[in-house]
Order: sequence, then C-alpha cells, then structure tokens
Amino acid sequence: MGYRNGTITMELDDWYTHFPTYMKAVQKELERQGRDVTYQGDGEFLIDGKRYILIERHTTMSGIPMQRTILEPEKD
Repeated sequence: MGYRNGTITMELDDWYTHFPTYMKAVQKELERQGRDVTYQGDGEFLIDGKRYILIERHTTMSGIPMQRTILEPEKD
C-alpha cells in the first residue's frame, strides 16, 4: 500500500478534510524534507523535476485511524 518503487509515502500530523489545505500541508512537508516541489493542481505535484499523483488512503494502526498520503510517480 504505497511502498512500491518510486513512491513517496507520508502520514501527516493532522487529519485534513479540506482538499486545498491538505495539498498545502503535503507541499509544506515535502519542502521540509528538502525537496523541490510545486503543486500543479488536481492532486498533481512536480517533485524534484518528476510528476507525481496524490493518492489518499485511510488506514488503522493499532486501532488509531490514520490518513496516509501516497505520491505515486506518473507513468510515462
């Protein structure tokens, strides 16, 4: 679930229900990691010169719900 080669997976500290705020939080976390990132709109990011598509997953870890963010490289 998001651990394939080339994906970027993260769990943010907060749970986001407002899509624009969620996208800003993802961008901010990627920038904090030292990545060059631009949000392209509609769940698409340009990260270190490569296009990624955001996939949101809701999971449970030890009974605690989590919002997992998976950024999958766009296929050529």
